[in-house]
Amino acid sequence: FLEQVNSYLIKNNIKDLSKEIIKKNKEIDMLVKVPSGLGHLDFFLKAKDKKRISDADLSLAYHKGQSHKIPVLFLSTGNLTKKAAAYLEKNLKGYLVFKKIE
Repeated sequence: FLEQVNSYLIKNNIKDLSKEIIKKNKEIDMLVKVPSGLGHLDFFLKAKDKKRISDADLSLAYHKGQSHKIPVLFLSTGNLTKKAAAYLEKNLKGYLVFKKIE
């Protein structure tokens, strides 16, 4: 799973500043620099190897990003539940970005 996350970062020119493995081959927290038209932006990255991502998963990642005072990039091998997709659209738009990795 870590290799999938690293290949996504390399493919998108994202630099990792720090890495913390929460659960081996299941969950990783990182601080990253994401390139943009405005220059590099700092993001908190939460990566989870899980089939279905719930609104609780998104909420926990968002609050962790808030503690660092930066937006969140959420990477997962799974899909959002309908409730999580609605929660992301309604409450976290602009604060949390969800991307599915293969």
